[in-house]
Amino acid sequence: MKQYTVSTLRESLAGALDRAERGEPVIIARRGRRFRLVADAPNRPSARAKAFFQVTDPRLLEIGWTWEWTAPGNRLRLKTPRSPKRPR
Repeated sequence: MKQYTVSTLRESLAGALDRAERGEPVIIARRGRRFRLVADAPNRPSARAKAFFQVTDPRLLEIGWTWEWTAPGNRLRLKTPRSPKRPR
């Protein structure tokens, strides 16, 4: 166990952090109180998100889709405008 005063900790902060990262106990003494320096456990990688939608026809991916913000929410639309519909 390594114990530091605040003034010695200022001089050797990197070393104290290295010790804490290795799991060694690091104690900081200040005005009669003791503080423990502990490294947090590394974050676990989150699980891969499920697909928002399923592609049933791979040719649809070649068209080029984008998101467009609208008042009620988002909707998918083509990047290039479609040709006008012909009257029937």
